[in-house]
Amino acid sequence: MPNMLDGFNAILICIVKYPEIAHSFLYNYVFGFWFVRIRPESFTFFNRTIRTNNYIESFYAALLNSLNLIQKFGS
Repeated sequence: MPNMLDGFNAILICIVKYPEIAHSFLYNYVFGFWFVRIRPESFTFFNRTIRTNNYIESFYAALLNSLNLIQKFGS
């Protein structure tokens, strides 16, 4: 399964093919800021049990799932 680093490497390949893209901007900003300073763990939910910071959304998703199970089994 592709991950963020795979996406970043795809961007680097584009930079090699198309050097007019601002290499330093992409490398310094995208990698330096988002990967090094902020860290992907701070802004992605990949491989996490809780995938939202909106607990109401999570509650309604669980409620909807429960209601669908009740309707499916006729209880």
